[in-house]
Amino acid sequence: MTGNTVFAQSLPSQSEGVRVAVRGVGEVWQDNSISRIYRGSTFLLGVGIVLPLNDYLALDIEGAFKRLAGSEVNAMSGDSSGTGSAFETVPIAFDVEGRLPLQGGELFLGVGPSVTVFKEEHSIRLDTGTVTTEGVKIGMDTRLGLRFETNLVRPSLAPGNQSAIRGVDVEFWMGKRWQFGQEGFDLSAWRGGAGLMFRM
Repeated sequence: MTGNTVFAQSLPSQSEGVRVAVRGVGEVWQDNSISRIYRGSTFLLGVGIVLPLNDYLALDIEGAFKRLAGSEVNAMSGDSSGTGSAFETVPIAFDVEGRLPLQGGELFLGVGPSVTVFKEEHSIRLDTGTVTTEGVKIGMDTRLGLRFETNLVRPSLAPGNQSAIRGVDVEFWMGKRWQFGQEGFDLSAWRGGAGLMFRM
């Protein structure tokens, strides 16, 4: 081979295999009652699995978890009662992503259904113990972001010496979760995330 060769790399769908993501996710909640007892925003740790469908489509399945401690508010005065409470949330998203390959990465736009499991622990009563309210909220997740190769892991050229991790990418995205119906908690939220993706 003669001459100079320029390699314009993108994230290939067929050779990349499954990608496993470890993400930090920030959420700004829309429900004032949650903000009053706990806080209006929080940081969650999440994991995701991205399954390439072709060069331009992928399925991103993501789950995260957060437990917050708070203090109950007097319904009449709005002041803190000093009684402790706790709120747990497990947001799960199933996004179909459109992907635009770039040199060394990709731009992606995702949309899909979301399921948010929640549980709130209320006042401790002597007769019944901790009172809990729990349920599931159905909604829609949307996000727009970028992924880039880091070149931290290079595939080995030696036969039989291949690592299970074939590459590491970094990603950044912004989006929103929309909740269907307004009864009870409103777990709609503006969301932003960053993380590492391991190409298997």
